[in-house]
Amino acid sequence: MKSAPTRCRCGAPRAALSPARPGKATGAVGRDGPLKGDGEPGAEGGALAYSTCDFRRVHPSAGFVRWFAPAAPRSPVPGLAGPAPAAAQRAPAGTSVAGSATMLLVALLAIALAYFALLDGWYLVRVPCAVLRARLLQPRVRYLLAEQRYADRVLPSDLDLLLHMNNARYLREADVAHVAHLARCGVLGALRALGASSVLAASCARYRRSLRLLEPFEVEPPELPADLQHWVAYNEASSQLLRAESGLGDAAKDQ
Repeated sequence: MKSAPTRCRCGAPRAALSPARPGKATGAVGRDGPLKGDGEPGAEGGALAYSTCDFRRVHPSAGFVRWFAPAAPRSPVPGLAGPAPAAAQRAPAGTSVAGSATMLLVALLAIALAYFALLDGWYLVRVPCAVLRARLLQPRVRYLLAEQRYADRVLPSDLDLLLHMNNARYLREADVAHVAHLARCGVLGALRALGASSVLAASCARYRRSLRLLEPFEVEPPELPADLQHWVAYNEASSQLLRAESGLGDAAKDQ
């Protein structure tokens, strides 16, 4: 059956109209006149036509499908439908690089969190920095008992609940200054060459005033007043008592 090009009521041109249910009056008009029941032009206007517009059957244009519709899987064999090759299913290179960078950043953050949560992170960072500063930025000191000064500031990690420097941090700052002193004198290098290390025998602290956040301070050797000399004598008497209890004498101490 041959049908002539027609126009539907909306005015959109169509090459052919889909068949409609019989008995439905549409009043469609062809290019050569009203349509009869068989789709050919007739002489009478307003005749019943068995063709109508069905917008649900209008397919989107190729451009719309190309930009908005998902790509259909293609078969590597022409003419057969199937999944696309593995190379075509790979993600873009930019997406994989961004995902790898995100995973690397998360891993670094996890390592940093574990480092500061499980270890005294700032102390383990500051001691090497103090040694490098003593070796590279400060002049070498040849005399072991020469006066040295170590300057620093109170960091947020040094504070306690009262927002001043914790009492244990004073001894730790003295330890950092002690390591810097050994580095400037060359004792630290000699100990490493011998495979030895220094051990703290005793410590004592008297607190006169508190230090606040970012307040500068200095570790310096004080003069040996009478109370400090008594403290040294007390430590020597305590050491002799411990050596006697363990069966060690002065000869073992000298060794």
